[in-house]
Parts: sequence; structure tokens; C-alpha cells
Amino acid sequence: MTTFNELTDVTDFKHYKAAIKSALGKLRAGSTGVNFVYIEKFGFSDKERPLVLIDHDPQLVSQLGKKPTATGKCKVDDADRIEFAANVGTVNIDKAQRLFTDVGVPRAVADPDAPAPTGAKLLEGETLNMKYGWSEMRTWGDEAAALIEKFDGLVGLYKSIPEVKPEWKDLDQRHDDVKEAMAEMVRTRIVNTPKARNDHQALVEKQIETVRQLIADIRKRATAPVAKPQASKPGTTPPTGTTKQPETGPTSQTTPQAPKEQPKVTPTQTEVSKPVLTAKEIQSRVSQTLPVKGKDDAVKYTARMERVLKSEFAEVSASHLKAIELLADKTWFTKSEEPEATTKTEKVERMTLTDTQKRDIDTAMRTAVAAANGPAEMLDNKAQVALGDALTAAIGGNYPTHSRDGGHKGSFTKDKSIQQQLSNIGAILNAKVREAINEHFATAWPGYNV
Repeated sequence: MTTFNELTDVTDFKHYKAAIKSALGKLRAGSTGVNFVYIEKFGFSDKERPLVLIDHDPQLVSQLGKKPTATGKCKVDDADRIEFAANVGTVNIDKAQRLFTDVGVPRAVADPDAPAPTGAKLLEGETLNMKYGWSEMRTWGDEAAALIEKFDGLVGLYKSIPEVKPEWKDLDQRHDDVKEAMAEMVRTRIVNTPKARNDHQALVEKQIETVRQLIADIRKRATAPVAKPQASKPGTTPPTGTTKQPETGPTSQTTPQAPKEQPKVTPTQTEVSKPVLTAKEIQSRVSQTLPVKGKDDAVKYTARMERVLKSEFAEVSASHLKAIELLADKTWFTKSEEPEATTKTEKVERMTLTDTQKRDIDTAMRTAVAAANGPAEMLDNKAQVALGDALTAAIGGNYPTHSRDGGHKGSFTKDKSIQQQLSNIGAILNAKVREAINEHFATAWPGYNV
């Protein structure tokens, strides 16, 4: 059966995202391809976007309400890129790539005007380092799905970066920076907490914009006019290294004439004029350029930015560099100060669990582990409620967040892992209570936290 059969399979973008990824997953290298339909502006239920249909019922096309922009065959080429061979119309490669990036497709769209990638900038990895494993993270549901989707889209976008010529040193350096930043993303282990997921997703989203800007700059450089050397005019000084041949005939004995004034050469005759570096551009570049974690500081970061900016802008002054350093330090390198934990007042306010509370928490955790299903330690609704009630009772609290039939507040009626439920419980606890429970978990139940 085909993937797209009803109009509702297309109009709901959330449904479309899952369906198009499933359809694209059926493509295999070496095959003759499948029919595709491309509409450049299609009204989904939320907003207008490009639409790509493959593996669809042919009768569905007449229900779309728009004439296709392009049709033809879609396949995967030898470089594992999605290739559109249109026999009617033209597919806008950039818009199709943006769509697949938003959807979360880890493949690039092949540009027929660009060579296949050489493999010189292969990624270190294409999956994030998630605490319970990539496949198990997918069973966690909406909490992690957005992060996975964003990173998959970034992987596909990275693979679409055009060829960077060896002489484009600044662009090559930016390409290396992107590769290193993505390597750091896959090396960093992500635990199943809202903050960890949100922080990592913010890095992925910034990197998507960085890669999009890099692609735009590479294409701009590739299409920039090439300067042609100016031909010598009569009466001008010959180029250095050449010998002017003696003139023959009657004019050779005449008095030499004063050299004519050299014609003024405008920047457009010798090179493409460079724009002026503005404060807005500095803010944009710093926000989009990630540091090299573990190796960078504001000074090194600024030095690297200086090399890139000097190749693109007319003048990069000391004032510009100071602004970059200050902004980079504030954006990437200044850590929020944490209150010192050595004062007498804080020691008094610090909560410590009693032996009874620890014993009750241990009993609740043993019960949850015994009730959990499979290696992912999934709890049904009844077990989720039991764990929440037992933990809140252990610390003497009354938190009406667990219903007998509806699960945790938010109506999580599907199975959840033990760690997921602990995170849900921790969200409604006082910070000192969470700290006390986590201190006990660190020794008695390592790997878990609230």
C-alpha cells in the first residue's frame, strides 16, 4: 500500500512529517526511483510550505487544489543524496532541503549543479549520545522526539554543504568549525531531563542557522565575478619583469614624451567590493558561531573570527575585535555564578533525609523496579501513580499531581520509564527536597535523579 492515500495524510503537517520520512526511507540506491510531485507553495494546516509527495496514490494529486510545480522520478544517488529528476517543471533544491531539514531527514538533497561530496568532511557521528540509547529514546515520546528530529535535520543539512575550493581558506575554516561543533554534540551525553534536552536542542537550532549561512556564503563566493587583469594601454609603463622593445623608424629619435597619467582603477575592476562590518552583523555572527568546547576561550574565539571576517568585510578594526571578544565572553564563556555553599546560614537551611525517609524511598524504588517492563524500565499508569505517591509521602508532602486513572498531571496515560516518572515528580518538589533526594540517589540508586 502507498504511504500517501488521503488528503488528510498531507494537510496535517505533524502527520505529513512522519509519513514523508517513512516514504523516503523506502528509497534505495541503485533503483530506478519512484514518482514524485513537488508543489512550491502548499497550504498545510498551520502555514504555507513546499510539499514533496512520493510513494503516493496518483488520484491524490487531483485533490491537492494546486497544479504541481514539478513532477518526475525521485531516487537516492550513489552519494546517498535524495535526487529529483524532473521531467516537468523544476524543483527548488534549497526549498526542498529546508523542508527536509524541518521534517528531520538525515539525508541531503542532491544539487544537480554541484559535484558529489568528497568525504573529506565526514561527520564523527550521526546520532546523539543519549543516556538510555538511541532506540530507547524514541520510545520516550514527545519529550525527546523534537530533539531527535532537529538533529536528524541538521545532519541532512550538513551533508548538503557545497564544495569549498582550497583557496577559500575562510570558508574552509568555518566548515571545520561546524564539523567540530557537531562532533562535540554527539560526544556529549544527554540525560533525560527537560533542561538537558532543551539546552542541547538550542545548540542544534543555532547550528542549523550557522550551516544555512555557510551554504549561502559558499554559493555567493562561487558565483562572484572573477577579476580580469587590465590590459596595458599605449603610453603606460610595461608590467614589471618585461622588457620594452626599442622602437624603430623616424620616431625613435624624438624627445621622449611625459608619461600619461595612469587610469584610476576602481575596486570592481580588480576585486569584488567588500561590505562594511556592522554591529548587527557582529551580533549575528557571534550568536551563530559556536565555540570549540574544551579548547576555546574568548580570546581564541575572537582570533578565529578575525580571520574569517577580514576575508569578507572591508575593514575589521580593533574596536570591532573588542566588541566580538566582549560579546563572545558574555554569550559563550561566562558561567552564571552559583552561591557559595560554605556559609553558616546555608548549612542550616540544607535539608537532610532521615533514616526513615531514606528507607521509604528505597522501598518505593524497589517496588518500581520490580514492576518495570523491559530493559527500558517502563511503568504502566498504576505503577507511575504508586511511585509518585510513595515518594511524596516519604518526604511528608501532599502533592495532588497523581490521579488514579489519569497518571501524572498532564494526562500522561501511556507507559513511562522510571526515570521519566522521577523527573515528573521532581518538577513539583522544592529545590532543597530534590537536592536531598538526589544526594541519597547518588549512593543508593546511581543513575536515577528527580
